[in-house]
Amino acid sequence: MHTRLIFASLAAISLLAAGEADAQGLIWNLPADGSWVRYEGTYSQLVRRPESAEGDLQLEWTRHLTIKSVGSAEEEFQGQAQPCRWLEIKVTTAQQAAVLEPGPGGERIYKILVPERSIQGRVNDEAGILVSFLPVVRGYRKIGDEAPQPIESGVFQIYPLVSYLRHYRELRAESTTPEEVDIPLNAVAAVQFRGSMTVESTQTRSANEATLWRSDDVPFGLAKWIVRDTREEKHPSQPRDQFRETMEVSIEMSAHESGTDAASELDVQ
Repeated sequence: MHTRLIFASLAAISLLAAGEADAQGLIWNLPADGSWVRYEGTYSQLVRRPESAEGDLQLEWTRHLTIKSVGSAEEEFQGQAQPCRWLEIKVTTAQQAAVLEPGPGGERIYKILVPERSIQGRVNDEAGILVSFLPVVRGYRKIGDEAPQPIESGVFQIYPLVSYLRHYRELRAESTTPEEVDIPLNAVAAVQFRGSMTVESTQTRSANEATLWRSDDVPFGLAKWIVRDTREEKHPSQPRDQFRETMEVSIEMSAHESGTDAASELDVQ
């Protein structure tokens, strides 16, 4: 059976524990170099098939996501030398099993050198412009068994290849103080946030809703998250009320392990 995997976003944020937070995404801060965290969870896809006698198609995979800090360097960026950090992100998506055995494209590794100041703990930069990606001094990606390839765009946008967490312009905290949250890694103090975002064109509309738990007890700042992302389509000439849902993606992830002995899996600089 032929199926599609849609992978998935990255951002940098700091915690505002009351009211509203100008916050987003997967990476909230930079821990000490060598830090790493591994998440586990489920990746589900519901494909709408109104013309099929068999009905809709429900698919589910197991997903592991690891974030590491694997080195630092002083590099020139935007005309000046500044401290940078090598981040490595590995995503493995495969059928449920005791040992994950991903198929072609089911494992992706990204190694990116980012200016430390780009992890600035807010959605908007100093000019008030929405930060929707991480700037990359240089970087590489490896998909499946392929050789590593350079990232030449100069930016790294995580949605949807790493995480379905979007660059939310606004997150609302569900409490004013951290509360204890039990995750496989440990019981941690976390603040729960909710965010949503809709992106629409003349042909497609994507609606994304997320609940995430922000914690300083977890490297890079995120304890767990739940995301629901729906896609609707129509013909460009049709009115907006003709949008029909074609797919729904649901993801639940939580931190399972962490440490301070991170080692890179890509021997590239």
